[in-house]
Amino acid sequence: MEEHEIEVFDLELEEDQGKLEEQLTTVSKYFSPVSNKKYKVELTSTKVTPIVKEFDDKEITKYQFEITAKTKEGETFTGVWEVGKKVAKDIFDSYTKDRNTQFDVYKTGSGLDTRYSVTPQDDF
Repeated sequence: MEEHEIEVFDLELEEDQGKLEEQLTTVSKYFSPVSNKKYKVELTSTKVTPIVKEFDDKEITKYQFEITAKTKEGETFTGVWEVGKKVAKDIFDSYTKDRNTQFDVYKTGSGLDTRYSVTPQDDF
C-alpha cells in the first residue's frame, strides 16, 4: 500500500482553521455550505433529480442540483447540492421566471434549524 503525506492542521492557527474548513466542505461530491458565508452558486445542468430518503421513519423527498459554487475568498466547489422542497422551489421559481441559473446562497443555523436564503446573484 502506497503512503501519502497527509497535511496536519493546528486548530490554534487561523490559517489552518481556514484550510481545514475548506477541505471539510469541498472534498465531498456534495456541497455543504458553511453557516454565515455567502456563496455564488451556478446551476451546471437544468436537470433536477428527486431522491426519496427516510428520516425519523418518514419518507421525505430531497432534490439534487448539479452546481458550481464560489466564495469571495476564491474557494470553488463543483458537484451536487441536495436540498429540501423550499430551496428547490426557490430555485425553480427563479429559473422559470427569469431563466436565472445563478444564485446567491447564504446559510444560517445547523441541523434542523438550518435555513438557506437563495436570491438572484449580485456582486460580492
